[in-house]
Amino acid sequence: MEKSAGTSVTPPKPRKRFRWVGILLMLGLSAAVALLVGEIACRYLKLGDIILYERGLYVESEDPDLAYELKPGYDGTSYGSEVAVNSLGFRGPECAAEPRPGVFRVVCVGDSFTFGMGVTYEQAWPAVLQKELPPPAGFNEVEVINAGVSGYNLVQYCQEIADKVIPLKPNLVVVGLVGNDLAPSFHAVRGYLVVPRKKTTLPIPGKRWLQTHSHLYQFINMKYQAAWTATLEKKNPQLAHELTWQDKDHKAWEEAQVRLTRMRRELRDRGIRIVAARLLLPEESPIPEIMQHADVPIVPVEIPKQDRLADGHPNPAGHESIARQLASALPHFL
Repeated sequence: MEKSAGTSVTPPKPRKRFRWVGILLMLGLSAAVALLVGEIACRYLKLGDIILYERGLYVESEDPDLAYELKPGYDGTSYGSEVAVNSLGFRGPECAAEPRPGVFRVVCVGDSFTFGMGVTYEQAWPAVLQKELPPPAGFNEVEVINAGVSGYNLVQYCQEIADKVIPLKPNLVVVGLVGNDLAPSFHAVRGYLVVPRKKTTLPIPGKRWLQTHSHLYQFINMKYQAAWTATLEKKNPQLAHELTWQDKDHKAWEEAQVRLTRMRRELRDRGIRIVAARLLLPEESPIPEIMQHADVPIVPVEIPKQDRLADGHPNPAGHESIARQLASALPHFL
């Protein structure tokens, strides 16, 4: 008996591309869930909970040589500590445009080491210095203004002194020196502080948003930088130094030296003294030679490892130590 011809049709096999689309969607969903779980875990365990550069703390400057400034009136946090910026654009309480009679006014210029990243205003060394520095002869009170701005370099120090510090009519300017003061300038874009890209940072999209919102990103980025730098220091110490401090550009040396010399002359013409504090400089740093050429005296400061945060910034004990060392040395320059 012959079999009748069937009319059934074999169902078509799913196309491979649809299968791959499904796989990719599942992988994407799994990655999103993993990132969400990681973010929640970091927040719960307080890992990466210190935001380095808070959005809104910085604004673009009308002066291209400054690039950016602290936002006057800002009231929030930075690096886990409360930060208030006065109407003149300095961290701390309001201060008069000119010093009162009998007040010896000191203005401290520098980067995050002077601003006090990771500590309160009262714990940062400029505020402690106000308590520790005895009034010079002819004065009965010392007033110290913290003009530090995270990320500033030597060129920006000079410009800030010309634009903002000299009008305050200080008696003394103290510049806090750190090894990366010859590095390229940061800049601000729509409230975000943009850090110049280097090999020790994660090259991923959306970095500006992540660095001010994601604890998971902060945790991974800090671990990545520490591991990358430690590995490089073992394999190529010279390259590690150049990438960490970025102080090998001779054009940056020349520009800083010219501006420092000009700034030193302007201060001298107005009877304002200037002293630099060597807060954290590697032995091979060219900065001391640049300062010497500009006739700016340097006070050496020691910050023991136990007095530093994990990233090298001074902790409250470190800031107190800086202030006491300066309070002891500065009278010799007054």
